[in-house]
Amino acid sequence: MKKDIIQKSDIGKGGRFGNQLQEYIFGKAYAVKYNCRYQIPADWCGWEIFDLEDEFITENLPAYRDCGEKNFLWGIKNVNLLGMFYQQKYFDICTVDQVKSWLKFKKKYYDAYPKYKEFYVCCHLRKTDFLFQISKQSYLKFLNSLGYYEDDIVFVSDDPNHADYLPQQAIDEFSFLRDFFVIMNADILLRSNSTFSFYGSVLGKAKTYSPQVFNMGIAIVTGKQIGRAS
Repeated sequence: MKKDIIQKSDIGKGGRFGNQLQEYIFGKAYAVKYNCRYQIPADWCGWEIFDLEDEFITENLPAYRDCGEKNFLWGIKNVNLLGMFYQQKYFDICTVDQVKSWLKFKKKYYDAYPKYKEFYVCCHLRKTDFLFQISKQSYLKFLNSLGYYEDDIVFVSDDPNHADYLPQQAIDEFSFLRDFFVIMNADILLRSNSTFSFYGSVLGKAKTYSPQVFNMGIAIVTGKQIGRAS
């Protein structure tokens, strides 16, 4: 008997790499939960980056848009899921181990971007599109209180003016993967309010400190996150 289908045709159509991973993962987790085949766009960059075991979209299924976790019709099949799906219940249908099994990089990227330093603390500074983020000074003050100093710390940022020099060179057009692997390979990670460093933490092994945004301000909370991306 032919299995039902779940599609996610909007992956790569809006948002950067971290957002695209979240879109992919929700669709994948939903398809697995309800025993469906999973179809995604043939032109998504993820096919070139990961060893995926999904299918190309072969037909146009009815669209079903993200309407919020309270109104979402769980169990619906043979639809094209459209939207970002960022709320907590959307994360709760899969585990970190499942995410790691679904997002395995092609070998050439593991070879190109090994851990470049025996021990380091990575701080992710998102600067170009979010108004409220943690400052570099706040990261340093917090890390100094834990006994880490600047020689231990590397800053990764989408703004070159705030990023540290990294000896590794990008090997192809997906230059953002160099930064992603620096985040993923860290021993300690202070991530930003960003899906990019969220998934860098999920796919890595770092002890992660996550930002908590409230009342237009930011605090740093401790612990390895396994859920929220904001």
